[in-house]
Amino acid sequence: MTARVLFSLDDHVLERFRALVPNRERSKAIENFMRDEISRREHEREERISRAAIMVETDPRFDDVRSVYDDVDQVAGEAIE
Repeated sequence: MTARVLFSLDDHVLERFRALVPNRERSKAIENFMRDEISRREHEREERISRAAIMVETDPRFDDVRSVYDDVDQVAGEAIE
């Protein structure tokens, strides 16, 4: 399935894109640009989440959080049983 969308673009960028990318290739090119951007942002998001998890596991400021891990694991284990 495909969808038509409306974006606002800089006139110069659009002019150059139209001049350089043949009409029949434009939608696919834009889709590829979007896929690349999505992939890049997903990777950055995963990296931020990973850094946050490492910080919670190692940073002394999160000692209180880590001190309740065993309690949470025990409660979670009881819920599973």
